[in-house]
Amino acid sequence: YTGPTLAPGDSLSVDFVRQLSSWFSCNATLPLKTLYRLLQLAEKSLRLHPNSVQEISLSPDQCVHVCGDVHGQFKDLLNIFHLKGDPSDDNMYLFNGDIVDRGPASLQCIVLLLAWHAASPRSVHINRGNHEAINMNMKDGFHRELMEKYNDNILFDFFQEIFSWLPVATLVSDKVLILHGGLSSIPGLELDDIRRIPRGNSFQPDDSDLLCDLLWSDPMQIGMGIRESSRGGGVLFGSDVTATFLHNNSLQCLVRSHSEIKEGCACSHPGCYTVFSAPSRSRNIYGGVLTLHPTDTQHLRMEGFVFQEVTQKH
Repeated sequence: YTGPTLAPGDSLSVDFVRQLSSWFSCNATLPLKTLYRLLQLAEKSLRLHPNSVQEISLSPDQCVHVCGDVHGQFKDLLNIFHLKGDPSDDNMYLFNGDIVDRGPASLQCIVLLLAWHAASPRSVHINRGNHEAINMNMKDGFHRELMEKYNDNILFDFFQEIFSWLPVATLVSDKVLILHGGLSSIPGLELDDIRRIPRGNSFQPDDSDLLCDLLWSDPMQIGMGIRESSRGGGVLFGSDVTATFLHNNSLQCLVRSHSEIKEGCACSHPGCYTVFSAPSRSRNIYGGVLTLHPTDTQHLRMEGFVFQEVTQKH
């Protein structure tokens, strides 16, 4: 083994994360001891968040790149960093859930992002998605991938514990709320309701109606109010629901992911934007990144960026 090592007592450094990124470019696994040590440090870092809403404040020379579903597409994850620059305190990233499942390299994606967060918590932030959950991982590939690579059920359980410590939402400069799915059927929803969602103890979306809604819901392009969703979780919410929520919480807009959209990023309805970052050339789907910049006013400026799936020859 010639990859990065973590001795007991070592902390995670950015240098280690860079080595890890290079190692994963050519190798699908880490030694189990190194992986467990890394996950312990990642969990310790996530537990420092005071509640289920993490907060980022942007100063004039900073920005945050909001990335949607990655779904185990490791080459595309590395391409995002290549296109938008290495994570740093001034060049921040927020990965808005659904890091795992479907794609072939969920382990590499989630471990690299957890390592970045533990090594540089202000540079890389992660929200929970509906796929950071037991029932989806059993069905859509992450459990199978872990068993093929390590054949260790305790490792799968450890990931579920870590997923339960991920924040549900991120508030940027008190103006833009970013969460994976969308809004809830619960009337009068406030940020404090989201802050109070429990974390830890492998807490699952099924354990909370509000958490399930926030991770599973979708905006309606036309239509008002709340409607039933065909997904089996969450609801469909209209632009009137978004407008009321934004007004009540003094917010500029909502950014969410969860939906595969051909353009990579788009306005779903007034005040609600979708970003999806798992591109597919075969289905003509672009990946997107939404970057938030501070301005002279209270509002943040939003800039969209699209990219294509990395082909094997790259």
